[in-house]
Amino acid sequence: MQLAEALFKVEKDFVSKNAKTETEACLYIESGFEFVCDFDDHKLFRKRTTICTFVH
Repeated sequence: MQLAEALFKVEKDFVSKNAKTETEACLYIESGFEFVCDFDDHKLFRKRTTICTFVH
């Protein structure tokens, strides 16, 4: 077991964004979001978030 895993509870989740225009899509990509798929003429993006909580 790694030290970080022993000391911290790690929760991984995603933040999602919906781009309606090419400009919005470019902003999301530049902000670290990854393209997921096209849906109803929109582009869907996601970005992984990690929350660490100290374990007593």
